[in-house]
Amino acid sequence: MPTESQIASSTRVDPRKSSDWEEFTGRSADIYWRMAELNANVAEQVLAACQQNSADIASALSRSLDGEFEFAPPESTSLYRKSEVPEEWNGPGLVAVFTFGDVGVAAVLPEASGLIPDWVASPDPTGVSKLSTMGQELSMLLVPEDFLADDYQAARVANLADAVERGAPAEEAALVRLSVSSGDKQAMLDLVWPFAKSSEILNDPDATEEESQDDVEAEIPGEPAPPVAAQPKIEAPRDDAFDRLPPYIRSMLQVEVPLQVTLAAKRETIAAILSLTPGSIINFDKSCEQLLDLEVGERRIAQGEAVKVGDKFGLRISTVVLPEERFARLRH
Repeated sequence: MPTESQIASSTRVDPRKSSDWEEFTGRSADIYWRMAELNANVAEQVLAACQQNSADIASALSRSLDGEFEFAPPESTSLYRKSEVPEEWNGPGLVAVFTFGDVGVAAVLPEASGLIPDWVASPDPTGVSKLSTMGQELSMLLVPEDFLADDYQAARVANLADAVERGAPAEEAALVRLSVSSGDKQAMLDLVWPFAKSSEILNDPDATEEESQDDVEAEIPGEPAPPVAAQPKIEAPRDDAFDRLPPYIRSMLQVEVPLQVTLAAKRETIAAILSLTPGSIINFDKSCEQLLDLEVGERRIAQGEAVKVGDKFGLRISTVVLPEERFARLRH
């Protein structure tokens, strides 16, 4: 759910002012109410969002899944029924899960389609970031703009049908089948909602069993190995690099800093600034083709190009700016 500060920012009211409090609480309640209404009854609104954002959905899939995707907007919706799950769900695939309060939405893409790159099965940190970005973008593009996702994840599961059932879909859950293609490969990206236990969808027990089975098969059959003296137990290192950092570093990484995108900048005289009126045009030397600057604390850290994500503004990073090197003269 959005925080009070986010709601106040988006609605341009200040809850600290008594004159704005009634409007603030009313709008807050309206936002929470709309989120609670994310059920099969909004299927037509979801359909309209998919149709309106079709080009952006294709772009999001292309960037994340290493292909040139095309997206065909759906024309109708249906109800999800466990007894009538698509045949291609009886196997592995990619699932993106979006959580809106206590309600979940899942986007399902079968691995049999050939549209999912091999690295998705065991993504490195860059792959994890790409999947997370895809989840974030799809959470804004596949549902009406009235709904703001609290959480979004994407990962491979061993069996799509089992994953969907783990999420406890509603008895009258909605199903929207979206046609996606890349080259000569085509598949259905299925959108299902609402889920009561969306956090369980990506908790895949089959994946753990497969890893355990691989370890067993790796053992060479034969005579029992000779007894080995007991060794002191050594705790295995955690996979999460963040958890291995010192506490003070982890605390520092939680500090929020201003992040801004600069279109262009120039110096101007005070007289010229005081002469500005509505309709005035300020000319900059920067070309329209140049990249925009991403800054933290008035320091440029990256450059990128403006993109449209739904009806929101975004920045696609093109280059990361390395810190300037400083040289000091050695004293003899």
